[in-house]
Amino acid sequence: MENTLKRALRVLGYVQSTGTQDPHRIAVALVLPLAAVRRDLRALREAGALAEAAAPETAAAANDGAMPPPVLLTPVELALVREGARTLVREGDGTTADGARKVLKRLDRAVGVAEPVAVFVPPTPEAVRQLRWLLQEAIATRRVVALRYRREGENVEVPREVEPLAVFYTADHWSFLAYCRLRQDYRSFRLDHVRDLRLTDAWFQPRQGASLERYIHARKNATAAGGRR
Repeated sequence: MENTLKRALRVLGYVQSTGTQDPHRIAVALVLPLAAVRRDLRALREAGALAEAAAPETAAAANDGAMPPPVLLTPVELALVREGARTLVREGDGTTADGARKVLKRLDRAVGVAEPVAVFVPPTPEAVRQLRWLLQEAIATRRVVALRYRREGENVEVPREVEPLAVFYTADHWSFLAYCRLRQDYRSFRLDHVRDLRLTDAWFQPRQGASLERYIHARKNATAAGGRR
């Protein structure tokens, strides 16, 4: 009963923060079984915690076997999608890995040519993988994250509260971008330098104009400007 209640509260939090009652989106974002999400949504509506959805589910959402419209991909794009599915099979948990495995089987049957692109991401340590999934849940539900962080070359672990924006892999390690309430600015954090990460009960609203692409572009400009001095 406790596990069911905890899951229903996660579903309720996601609906309140995103405004969507689409069970497919919720199941993917929270890494939950679709049938369980539908039961939770029904129970929450019956309890009066949620209003009825503004519009009925589409045929595709109501019928698990329905096929979405076809998507045309170039050979390079298809190879990238396959490599992403392989990464999720290797690194994903639960329904995410199972879903990626099914997608990969379909793509393998569809591809009859040599792959022009190969993307390699080495296996992720279990501790880092758990942190990554917690962060992805925090991003999906807009939850403030509390953690202790040790900067490169330092032994001091500084407590912080952050608003996570994106998780990414670069320069042989996983990192995430977040608005740091301590520094009052966006910062990137290496996952292998994070300690005691947990989701708090506080919610945050996305900050206007913030994105991983803009952060990377600003860092590149700052580096280039420093090199020209």
